[in-house]
Amino acid sequence: MLEQGRVLGLVMEWQDRRLERVIAHEVAAVVAAAAAGDLEGRIELGDKQGFVRELAGRINALLDSVQSQVGDATRVIGHFARGDLSARMRGDGHGIYARLRQGLEVAMRQVGGIVSSIQQSAGSVQAAVDDMASGTRELAGQVRQQVDDV
Repeated sequence: MLEQGRVLGLVMEWQDRRLERVIAHEVAAVVAAAAAGDLEGRIELGDKQGFVRELAGRINALLDSVQSQVGDATRVIGHFARGDLSARMRGDGHGIYARLRQGLEVAMRQVGGIVSSIQQSAGSVQAAVDDMASGTRELAGQVRQQVDDV
């Protein structure tokens, strides 16, 4: 602008926002898929630079961590469903992962204790049945002997 208030010209800056929109769409797609339970998606890092590359890398690392822990918990639950109470989660996750691991371990121990109690009770019942069967055979033998004596 000149002193007299007249405009001499305009300066305009053009910014191409296509890359930002592509990145935003890519991030939104991966995050939406993860929220729906699909933890396989990752953000491609090859075409990213600077802050965007670092952010995408951290989102990928988050997905790796969640996928690993949930996958491990799913593996343990699969063993449990097949009657194998010996499976344990691997690793030493912190926070919610540690609570998940501890909860599964407590549940497995509790179920193992219940199964052990049932096995002991079944053994006691079997011993009582065996004693009764033996007593019944002995009594039947005595009755036969008495019948033969008569």
